[in-house]
Amino acid sequence: MAQLSFYGLDELMLSMREIAEIPDEVQDEMLDAEAQIVAEAIRGEAAKLGMYSGYNTHNNSRLNAGGIRSEQTESYSTGELARSVKVGKVKAVKGQRQKYIYFAGSRKRGKTRTRNAEIAFLNEYGTRTINQRNFVWVANKKAEAAAVQAAAAVYNRWLESKGL
Repeated sequence: MAQLSFYGLDELMLSMREIAEIPDEVQDEMLDAEAQIVAEAIRGEAAKLGMYSGYNTHNNSRLNAGGIRSEQTESYSTGELARSVKVGKVKAVKGQRQKYIYFAGSRKRGKTRTRNAEIAFLNEYGTRTINQRNFVWVANKKAEAAAVQAAAAVYNRWLESKGL
């Protein structure tokens, strides 16, 4: 069987194989670059949570003219939720590398302790008496382009180091 060969084709095939086999260190660096940007965006949106945050809520059943739930008279935002946003370590799950952004810790509320992740969930999705404030969703949308650009910059540095 005849085999065709072109000048430079062998080097191109080697380069494509190298690109397909991105080292774990580069993947981890790309994930970290994305995660840091998204975590900072979530911290920024979480810091805005409060009675007068200006979020458009979907549970408008008992809101006053200012968009505040009529029975809510105080702002309970302390900034603790924003400070609890952490970036985890890289994990390999079913052959795919992942990095989690989570709400760490808990706080005392009355005689019990409540996890910050639970408070974030209640703020994100709301309840019958708490308006939903999609701060994580908003942060993800705002940080999407910047996170992809950061990962692409890491990937481009790796390509340049390979001479591609």
